[in-house]
Amino acid sequence: MDELQTEYERMYSPGEVALHIEIERQTVTKYARLFENNGYNFHKDEKGNRLYSDTNVLMFKDLINKRNKPGMTLEAAAKSLTDIYKSKSVTDTVSNDSDEKANYAAIMEKLESLEEKFNEQKEFNKNLVLELQASEKRTKTLINNKVESMQQSLSEHDRIRQEQLEKDLERYRLAAPEIEEEAAEEVAATTEQPPKKEKKGWMDKLWPFS
Repeated sequence: MDELQTEYERMYSPGEVALHIEIERQTVTKYARLFENNGYNFHKDEKGNRLYSDTNVLMFKDLINKRNKPGMTLEAAAKSLTDIYKSKSVTDTVSNDSDEKANYAAIMEKLESLEEKFNEQKEFNKNLVLELQASEKRTKTLINNKVESMQQSLSEHDRIRQEQLEKDLERYRLAAPEIEEEAAEEVAATTEQPPKKEKKGWMDKLWPFS
């Protein structure tokens, strides 16, 4: 396609293509790489970001339709369509006009790949945090149940001990009069002294019947 036709074709960002075809933005990048692996060149801005023409949008639609045919893989579909659309590319002479641009494009592709991996890791971390939170919640529940069970056990032990003390006090109260009486008798028995005999003088000894 010549320069004149290029001017009449609108260029789209990956997000606009994804919205138009109703696929994910990452899927647009994936399709673009498949075509590039087969020698197709997409238009890129001064920063090396891919831009897609109306022709590219049709190319992606054809790829989806062709992929859905029985026995057709995505790679095979991309390869068969590359030769058809390569002659319609608006950037055959634009993409690789210098080594600097080629290196820049490789860097941008690497960054896109890193971004995808970052998003995957971010999602993994999010799920991991949720799992840890759920585990922490289960652990707290187990601890609370254990503490509650111990408290109930201690309360029951205290109740039984209190009942036993009350029974012991009642038995002591009933037996107290008898114990006091026996104690008093024992005290009295130990304090009684036999009566002292009066000593007789020598006169009494001489006349005991006086």
